[in-house]
Amino acid sequence: VRGILLFGHSIRRSLEIFGLTGTELKSRQTVLNWLRWFGTLHPAAVLTRAGIKGSGYFQEDEGFEKESGLRTYAVAMVDSGNLLVWHLDYVDHVDTETLTDSFEKFIEQIDFKIIGITKDKWKPATEALKNVFHRLWIGFCHLHCLGKFRKALSEYQKETGCSSKDVKELYKKFGEALDNATSERN
Repeated sequence: VRGILLFGHSIRRSLEIFGLTGTELKSRQTVLNWLRWFGTLHPAAVLTRAGIKGSGYFQEDEGFEKESGLRTYAVAMVDSGNLLVWHLDYVDHVDTETLTDSFEKFIEQIDFKIIGITKDKWKPATEALKNVFHRLWIGFCHLHCLGKFRKALSEYQKETGCSSKDVKELYKKFGEALDNATSERN
């Protein structure tokens, strides 16, 4: 669907690309059906109508794409338990007000409680989540933290001349500390 909408691929080309995933669509109508509901039904509405309940624990992130020199953002929430996309929205800005509106669209579509969300440290998203979901546990993912720590270790190694073995050991210990700090362990 993305290839058709963003890149102007034909349905045939999109099916060929989809085939590269190792999964084959049985009908071209499937793609046409996706196009019909894409943008008209919220993913949470589709999942709710199918009788699926969310686990209450989600991962949230915003990403951007540059189209015709303009940035557009995709806001997504994925269920941590089954990796189903429950919220997908396209917005022009990722400020607190816009994200609050986006998350409110999501909460209108579900009939279960959101208990916790893991996310990066983008402050407007954190504030928007607090505005919409009350008594929400917010966890911050370690991906960005580990990347920054790896860069800092590289600089530390250059400055101090410590061995690669020592750097690997420091990185391992830091990762263990982060793993032990998760709510799953506490």
